[in-house]
Amino acid sequence: MAHVQYAAHLQHNPSDPLSSAHTTLCSMILDELLITESALNFFLSIRTLLRKDCAEILHWLKDPSEPVRPPIFLFFPFDR
Repeated sequence: MAHVQYAAHLQHNPSDPLSSAHTTLCSMILDELLITESALNFFLSIRTLLRKDCAEILHWLKDPSEPVRPPIFLFFPFDR
C-alpha cells in the first residue's frame, strides 16, 4: 500500500485534475483501510472479553457453590 501511495505521489501533476483525483483517492482509501482495521481489532477484542465473561457467568449459574464468582458480580454484588 505504501508503494501505491508513493507511486501516486511521484506521478502527481498539480495541473492535471485526473492525477490530483488519483492521488487523493489513494490517500483516502489507505486511510479508510487503516481505520477499518483498527475498528475491527477493537470490536474483536471486546467480543472476546464479553464471550469469556458470559461463559464464566453461565458456568457459575450452573454451579453457584463455587467460591469464585464471575468478575461482573464484583461490580454488582447480589445473591442469587
